[in-house]
Amino acid sequence: MQQFSNVLIHLRKWFEQFRWFHLIRQYDMHILFGSLGLITLRTLLYRLFWDSYDGINALNTLFYDIPLAALSDQTFLLGIWITLVSRNINYVPYAMWIYAVVTLFPFTDLSFAGLLKAAIYAFLGYWLFRYTASAHANESVAS
Repeated sequence: MQQFSNVLIHLRKWFEQFRWFHLIRQYDMHILFGSLGLITLRTLLYRLFWDSYDGINALNTLFYDIPLAALSDQTFLLGIWITLVSRNINYVPYAMWIYAVVTLFPFTDLSFAGLLKAAIYAFLGYWLFRYTASAHANESVAS
């Protein structure tokens, strides 16, 4: 855990070299959970309008022609990285677990790729949860 703490300290120092990091650092939780909400909304809307041709057409336009799906996925990853080096690191495991559940959401057409993706996010969330419960998490936040 001490080594991961050192990695986070150096990652924060590296991020602080970029001008854009200072602008978006204060919005870390908004970016993380806002993108997670958009991913959840996309999954729910596709599940609700699956039978409607016009609904699927409108959703495809919204999420793929206007690339909101790719934007929300990339923003979620950005939110994880930014929140990892902030004082709000305690919330990252919960976001990873929610993402794992949303990945499997309809729970009807489970594939190996979906199960593997959910298992990786659940395992990383568990490992990060153990890290945030340790004393080393306070060391990386203090510096």
